[in-house]
Formats: sequence, structure tokens, C-alpha cells
Amino acid sequence: MYRIAFLIVALASALTVLAIGCSKQNEDFTAAEQSIDQASGAAAGNKPNVAAGNIRGRVVLQGEAPRPQKLMVVKDTNVCGLETQYDERLVVSKNMGIRNAVVYLTGVNGGKPLSSLGSEFILDQQGCRYQPHVLLIPINTPLQILNDDGILHNFHTFTKKNRPLNLSQPEFLKKMKVAFKYPEFIPARCDVHGWMSGWIVAVDQPYYAVTDIDGNFYLSDIPPGVYTLNCWQEILGEQTAPVTVEPGSATSSTFTFRL
Repeated sequence: MYRIAFLIVALASALTVLAIGCSKQNEDFTAAEQSIDQASGAAAGNKPNVAAGNIRGRVVLQGEAPRPQKLMVVKDTNVCGLETQYDERLVVSKNMGIRNAVVYLTGVNGGKPLSSLGSEFILDQQGCRYQPHVLLIPINTPLQILNDDGILHNFHTFTKKNRPLNLSQPEFLKKMKVAFKYPEFIPARCDVHGWMSGWIVAVDQPYYAVTDIDGNFYLSDIPPGVYTLNCWQEILGEQTAPVTVEPGSATSSTFTFRL
């Protein structure tokens, strides 16, 4: 009788030890899985989610705004002369905002992808003008150059880093595709219509913006940190300013140029 009771107690103790061992083994296995997952995530470049910040601001002119300057249309006037042509190199609104300035950050690591700038990029030659006058495009991305005028244009870029382009685009060639390998501010001209000018800004990071008609700009989804904010204008030059982006907050900045 005592022998049977002893065997029952021994068996119960063994089962308890086995259950504890299995539980410990399961805990160890789960911990190992979590460690592997974390290591895989680190290897893949995953980072903890951090609330991004934004920068909103304006680019303005101090002093008297220049009067719009008419351009001389001396060729293909039946197409190019349907509307008065104005010099777009420095356009200032009534409230002194500067249009077509380029504002961008330097020193940013990570953040949103370059593809956030868009998927389709078009430079139209319409009315013997480049539209838009300043175009942002990611590097190694197709740029469609359209000819809606039905006349001969010649697309000519003046580059330092990228291969220069000098492409004839007759009336029957409605679309051409080009791309730029390196980041660069690239002036574009038409050799047929000398007054046509514009800029292509090839970029390798997404924190760029072109100011609107009132000089406003907006940069979004920026990782928190301290950066340099840059502002470029083709006539007035470039300015820089330090900027601190706080998590989940908007920072304001204004660039003031003088003629």
C-alpha cells in the first residue's frame, strides 16, 4: 500500500518537473523567435516609428517688385505670339511672394522615399514656353518632353554633372523621354526660340519644393532633427538657414531676398 502511494507521488513529481521544463523550453523558444525577428528587422533597415515634422514658409522680396518684362517674339509668331510673352526668371506677386524658388533640406537621413515626389513628370512646350518654368524630378526617372505647339523646337540642356542634351523635336515628334543620372540644377533652352528658358532640378532626396504664385512652400514628413534649409532663385541666388524639426510639429521659416 505504502509502495503504491510512493509511486503515485513520484510520478506526480516527475510530471510537474516535465511540465515546468516544457514551459521553460517554450519561453526560451519564443524569446529566440523574438530575437531573430528583431535582428531581421534591424538588418532590413527598419527603425522605430517616430512622429515626423513639417516645415511651412514663404520666400519674399523686400523692396520694390520688378515690373513684368515683355519678351520679343521674333519667330513662329502665328504660334508663339498668340499671347504676350513675359520673362519668368523673377516673378513676384502683389504680396511680394517670389514664385518658382526652390526650397530644400540638406542633412536628412531616412524619412519618406524619393518616389513620394510623384510617378509621372512632364515638361510641356506650349505657346513657346516651358511649362512649368521650374520642374523637380527624381534622378533616373523618365521625363516626358511634350511638343504641343506643332512647330520645331530644340531642347538643349547646359549641365555640369549630367550628359548635356541637344535634341531636335519637330512638329511630328510629340513626345520625347530623357532622364538625369546625377542631382543637379539644370538650365534648359530652345535653340529655335531664344527667349524660351526653364530649369530642371534633378534630385536624389524628396525634401524639395517649388514655391507657388505667392511664394509659399511646404515640406512634409521630415524626420526630427537639425538641418540646413536652402533657398535657390535663378536671379537672386541662394540663402541658407539652420532649422530644427520637432516630432509631430510644424516649423515656420521665411526667406527674404533683396534686389
